[in-house]
Amino acid sequence: MKRIFVIVLLSLLFAGQASADMIIKIGDSIGTVNAGEFAVTLLNGYLWGGNPLYSDPIGDYVKGDTFASFCVETDEYVYLLSRPYYVELNTYAVRGGSNTNDNDPLDPRSAWIYTQWMTQTQIDVDNIYGTFTISHDDAGANMVQRALWDIEDEGDYTSFTGVSALIKEAEEAGWTTIGNVRVMNLWQYAYDGTKTEVYSQDLLVLVPLPATILLGFIGLGIGGLKLRKSVK
Repeated sequence: MKRIFVIVLLSLLFAGQASADMIIKIGDSIGTVNAGEFAVTLLNGYLWGGNPLYSDPIGDYVKGDTFASFCVETDEYVYLLSRPYYVELNTYAVRGGSNTNDNDPLDPRSAWIYTQWMTQTQIDVDNIYGTFTISHDDAGANMVQRALWDIEDEGDYTSFTGVSALIKEAEEAGWTTIGNVRVMNLWQYAYDGTKTEVYSQDLLVLVPLPATILLGFIGLGIGGLKLRKSVK
């Protein structure tokens, strides 16, 4: 009976996450290019049109959590801190960006770079284009952002310091899938609280796969169903 209860509970949890509203606001972070690292916060009572907005989980992140992200397009924009956005998770950028108006699949090299940025204190680069360390500072965020834009065909950024070497490092990593990285396609909320079809910037997020989440449940027990993770 206990086993059936746990299976039903997990099924309801995943079903709820799939149909829920994920709502964020976006703040600035490190980087001096016209993007760089963004600080993404899941809403926890943010007032919009006189009503508080609360986000459902995005992966391990829950309302009130903040994590680092980067954009993958150069022709769509966001309002920092002043407007909420609702999220649809995909493996591609809707409308694609500067290079296409069709769904543009995320490149595994971009996924590798973002994963390293989110899980490592620094990215070590050592290949034919150079040997250096990318730190979590303005210069590092600029390099990551430009490499992502270049990989996603948003322009040629290889003339900027370190970009070619970082892209080469991602190629040599040999990823053939995007792992746990997903694209957050963003749409605006109207002031009356209704969703609109106004396209906005697309950002990246690490979203553990169901198997990974399930292993966490086994280790933590039912009391650990709601996991917390905050990256700044």
